[in-house]
Amino acid sequence: MHVPYRGPRQLLGKFQESTKALEATDIVPEFAWHWRAGSQWSVDEAEATWHRMRAGEPVPPIGWTGASLDLTARPLQWTVSDPEGMLPSTDDDVGVLV
Repeated sequence: MHVPYRGPRQLLGKFQESTKALEATDIVPEFAWHWRAGSQWSVDEAEATWHRMRAGEPVPPIGWTGASLDLTARPLQWTVSDPEGMLPSTDDDVGVLV
């Protein structure tokens, strides 16, 4: 189970640390553009963005499509991923977030 964002400070930290790691490579700037964009935020901007994400609003500067973060995941208790069918899926219904 991949839970990429767990709170505003973790969100900002992930973007900042990931951007530092990218800068130490020769990867093209277009790669992981969302990390680079989010790494420029202040703590207040990260907090406001987190609230937008939790509300299910899209955040175009980081490519967030608006899937709500207000789900309780219990992956250690599940025998299959998303047993209650709560997560949005692709058109082919394989359960992958878009």
